[in-house]
Amino acid sequence: MNKNIIRIDNREPAILTVELTYLGYQVENLFLETGDFEGRTIIGEIKRDKDFYQSILDQRIYYQPQRMIRTGKQCFWILAGDPTDERRQLSLVLDRILELVLHPKITLVPVPNNEAAIAYAIHTIIQKKDKR
Repeated sequence: MNKNIIRIDNREPAILTVELTYLGYQVENLFLETGDFEGRTIIGEIKRDKDFYQSILDQRIYYQPQRMIRTGKQCFWILAGDPTDERRQLSLVLDRILELVLHPKITLVPVPNNEAAIAYAIHTIIQKKDKR
């Protein structure tokens, strides 16, 4: 995979593709069985507030990290949300959940909840981790 190509799950908002294209990437939108974005050596999952909390309830948070690790790629979770959200007041509980389910091989990247910030986080990860 060329270092300027990134695969984005086709269920992600179209604006994410626009933002990544603006940052200079050729984006392939396709169904990804594991993760929401993928580079040559990295794989990542984007958890926006609603999806993050829903993944706790439906227990995806337990098996998604393991599936990512099995790819053999460097794993990242982007936690996208407003840090002032009152649900974040449960941060001690959320931190504990993350400690229990996330493997040390997964790097957490917190960002504000907008697609430009998410795209920039992906760009930064690729620039630091996915180049030859």
